[in-house]
Amino acid sequence: MFTPNQETAAAEMLRVCRPGGKVGLANWTPRGFVGQMFKILGKYLPPASTRSPALWGTRERLVELFGSGAGAIQTERRNFIFRYRSPAHFIDGVQDLLRADCESPGRAR
Repeated sequence: MFTPNQETAAAEMLRVCRPGGKVGLANWTPRGFVGQMFKILGKYLPPASTRSPALWGTRERLVELFGSGAGAIQTERRNFIFRYRSPAHFIDGVQDLLRADCESPGRAR
């Protein structure tokens, strides 16, 4: 879901899936917590050069990506509850994630 070219990634998944096989995905959704966090962050960050990874969590986007090559598209919504000791603990985790992402070799800061 974090690929810079979602269409190419979906096409590759279909290419390597054997006939009659299944592609399984677990994705964030735009209406879920992470999708809402992306929406808020988007108000303060420069526009992304790719479509939101949370769109992989919508049936509409999956039909766009896989529709013509998929025999059937089935979606199922599941909710997960993540518990943090405190708001500060959550913020520390997000900061660590962002810091690790920026410090990865080959990535621009």
